[in-house]
Amino acid sequence: MRHPLTESMKSLLKSVGRRVRSAREALQLTQEQLAERAGLHVSYVGQIERGLREPSLKSLFAVAKALNLQISDLLSEAEEKEDGLLRELRRSVGALKPPQQREVLKIVRQVVQLAGGTKRKG
Repeated sequence: MRHPLTESMKSLLKSVGRRVRSAREALQLTQEQLAERAGLHVSYVGQIERGLREPSLKSLFAVAKALNLQISDLLSEAEEKEDGLLRELRRSVGALKPPQQREVLKIVRQVVQLAGGTKRKG
């Protein structure tokens, strides 16, 4: 027998849904593309994003993996507060392979140095 969801659980599900949608949009994925990557039905993904479903750990893991995230990223309050541009940059770079990530980091460091943001040793 299913128990009714508490208000705190409803709030958590909506928060997770917002994070899933935000991550999906940052990667410029449609719900259909995310569903395909995660091996889930598109309507189920939509229901997760709207906070209407209580996803299993297996489903949540599949969604997180498809978004290049950890489950903890979907559950963390800090993620929701992170600046949108930084979040998008982190997710976009996270989708790359490690050698590509290192190249992007070199470029970002050069841009920051040229902008006068920091001076890098070595």
